[in-house]
Amino acid sequence: MIAYYISIDCFKVGTVLPIKQYKFCDFTIRKRKMEQDFEDYRSNKCPELSSRLSCRFISATIASAEFWAQQKFPKQERDYYLYEVEVADEVSVQWHDAEPFDIIANNCFPSGITKEDCIKRYWNLCSYDEAINNYESEGICITPILIKERIDMHISNGIVTNFSNS
Repeated sequence: MIAYYISIDCFKVGTVLPIKQYKFCDFTIRKRKMEQDFEDYRSNKCPELSSRLSCRFISATIASAEFWAQQKFPKQERDYYLYEVEVADEVSVQWHDAEPFDIIANNCFPSGITKEDCIKRYWNLCSYDEAINNYESEGICITPILIKERIDMHISNGIVTNFSNS
């Protein structure tokens, strides 16, 4: 399966990236609390699903990866890399509609929707076909990924541009 991955780290084509282990100390206090809430729900209600803390986050489309770059680097000017990656085992990717995560992150709850509702909705998986049609989806990949192509990218105030292929 082909997917897309963004990073500020430069990797050579052919590199195999292992699963990334996230640590709570790597997050801001607010993000740490959010991730802990999501992890607590997952481990208590759906432990068969993969953890957000031990994975690589991938996108089903380039448009989705560019959306995540805009979320990851808001109001920044920086270079980053968009990688086309190969995932050897499709079963090792769980697709999520990440809108509920963003609702909590932005503290912008629709009327009648609680934080708990959002966390529960996030952990209801979507299919790959649904992920392709939802730029706000994210894949939690729990297997190494192979870099097939690197595209050098730049973002400035939320505007993404491609400045070369490698």
